[in-house]
Amino acid sequence: MKKGILLVNLGTPEQPKAGPVRRYLRKFLGDRRVIDMPLVPWWLILNLMILPTRPKHSAELYQKIWSDEKGSPLLYYTQRQATQLQEKFPDQMVRYAMCYSKPFVPDILSEMMALGMEELTVIPMYPQYSQTTVAPVFDQVSDYFKDKANIPQIYFQQSFYREPLYIKYMADQIKLLAKQFSEFLKVKSVDH
Repeated sequence: MKKGILLVNLGTPEQPKAGPVRRYLRKFLGDRRVIDMPLVPWWLILNLMILPTRPKHSAELYQKIWSDEKGSPLLYYTQRQATQLQEKFPDQMVRYAMCYSKPFVPDILSEMMALGMEELTVIPMYPQYSQTTVAPVFDQVSDYFKDKANIPQIYFQQSFYREPLYIKYMADQIKLLAKQFSEFLKVKSVDH
């Protein structure tokens, strides 16, 4: 049986410029799961207030974290996680997708199905369930398969914040940062 693992993250603009940011925000903020308010007032707010002004400011913020060699940090690290997971599970096809930017969920699912996938584990890259993050992943996967004759066995990871390995990893990271901060404070107190 061909098994697949799909990591799904939010998405990112293609470039840290106003135009790509506007396209990304239109998709992201246009999702009814993300903004839960009546359609007409939200459409007016989005198209008359947010999209004309916010993309320029957001693009400036993206430019501060964007890397010339790696591009978007979110895309780069999602790619790395998929690569590392593929190394752990060489007998399965591991892919990643984004809800609101390339590579889109339906495109990656099409690729996986063309390779003969019979079992799929979907992992939204958010530790806890939220209507605004995990639910859109579920919607997009479900929408992709709703008209398909061939549907694989699907397992959907709704949340993982209680997983012992995740808790240990986060605790270790907090301890490491606390140690580094403590050492930083010691150096600063010696300098004064």
